[in-house]
Amino acid sequence: MKSLEVVVLSAALIIMAGTTQAQTGPGAGVADGDGVVALGPSMISPTLSTVSLGSGNYQYTVSFQNTDNSQIWDFLLWTEGTPFSFSSTFPSIVDLSLSSIYAQYNAQNINPLLTDNLEAYYGGPFPPPAGLAIGGSGSVTFDLSGLYTSFLYGYEDLNSGWANSNPSGDIAAIGYATAVPEPSTWALLAMGIGTLIVGLRLRRRSS
Repeated sequence: MKSLEVVVLSAALIIMAGTTQAQTGPGAGVADGDGVVALGPSMISPTLSTVSLGSGNYQYTVSFQNTDNSQIWDFLLWTEGTPFSFSSTFPSIVDLSLSSIYAQYNAQNINPLLTDNLEAYYGGPFPPPAGLAIGGSGSVTFDLSGLYTSFLYGYEDLNSGWANSNPSGDIAAIGYATAVPEPSTWALLAMGIGTLIVGLRLRRRSS
């Protein structure tokens, strides 16, 4: 089972819901520089849920609540493969290729195996006047070949500004969205712990 780390997307044009989109968004630009760097620790904790589509394909959803102290207007998600379908609760989402992304959004400095960057955002001009409200919930859903247990994410808020234009060139924060155990997994875990406790008690009585 692979552990998914940083990724920057690879397609000059993407096909989504039957339409072709040119690469746009805060991260679109020329690849150069030192790569992704965070201004500080992440103030949000995204979670990952997974659904099997069969034939080795899976649908992933990364969800989070904005517990930062500013509106979030740009949410970044890197993968080690190219998603063949994606959507977001943000108004816009694009799949940026490594060759056309600004260095500040190229996370290969964290993981050189990354290939794609899904970027969900609130539109331009950058920075836009609004974003995901404090306390609001956001998500990115995508289909990908291969089973992964975590994905590298980053985000920008109205306090940090656009990475390519702020003095430090950093994004607000970087972290990992990790898998949430399914209810059946929790049940099996609870049964295992219960069996262990009963076994220990029986052992003590027999000794």
